Amino acid sequence: MEKKSNGKVIAVFALAIAVLALSVGFAAFSDDLTINGTAKATSNVNPFDDSTNGLAYAGTPECHLTNASSTVINTSPYGPGTATGDTWNGINVPLTPDENADSVTCTATVQNKTSYPAELTSISAGGPVTCSSTGNNASTNSTNICSGVTVEVQVGANAADKITFGAANGATNNSTTGTIAANGSATVTVTISYDKTKAADADVTVTIPTITHHYESVRS
Repeated sequence: MEKKSNGKVIAVFALAIAVLALSVGFAAFSDDLTINGTAKATSNVNPFDDSTNGLAYAGTPECHLTNASSTVINTSPYGPGTATGDTWNGINVPLTPDENADSVTCTATVQNKTSYPAELTSISAGGPVTCSSTGNNASTNSTNICSGVTVEVQVGANAADKITFGAANGATNNSTTGTIAANGSATVTVTISYDKTKAADADVTVTIPTITHHYESVRS
């Protein structure tokens, strides 16, 4: 797609690699057992921290335009990256490929293969969205495009379990209430919205910081 401003072609904006690190924590179960004294049984094992039988990404992620046909983005060099173990990385999407879309949505699945519920205790972004460009107007282009980008990350179906941030600052949500049931799963949704009226005369790369969603067996 092309847009023109002052006779110059506006380049497609590429989203650089975004990493969503799945952080897990385990609060050990304990109980008091009394037989002529006191014995305390505790666990030093973290069942969540197991990429095969614990809490991890599973399946194939997907990115699509939020237009009427939900056009899938999977033509090189663009695509949803890979989601395995505790990391989803390599998301690379164009931000202005369609006049009828002003955002891109990417999804991946997290599976809890343990026999314990996984309580979502927080979601956080390691910093703000950043932008970079080249050429004589690199700084102006970067500032202009970045000011129109917003990222939303939601875990599961509960609308309260999300963060929204942009170029001004990162975000942290410590009031999440979601739970991934034992042997259950949840969808992680990343939506990158952009202002199509923002112009640049060179490619601008938009980079998302590391995003972490943290789980524990007991919500404190």
